[in-house]
Amino acid sequence: MLLSILLIRLKKSWEVSLKNIGENWRFYENGGDARLWYGNIIDVVDWGENSVSYYKDKGGLT
Repeated sequence: MLLSILLIRLKKSWEVSLKNIGENWRFYENGGDARLWYGNIIDVVDWGENSVSYYKDKGGLT
């Protein structure tokens, strides 16, 4: 359930300004093929106050 809700606001890291990562945007590890040096952190998700309350209302956060 949580994964399907997260995908609504999922973006690639180059679509979000670096200065916004850490405020409302968080890195999202989505698994997939193993990467030797940096890992699978290629996506970011909107994790601002509005998003968190939305996910809580839908039952996506525990």
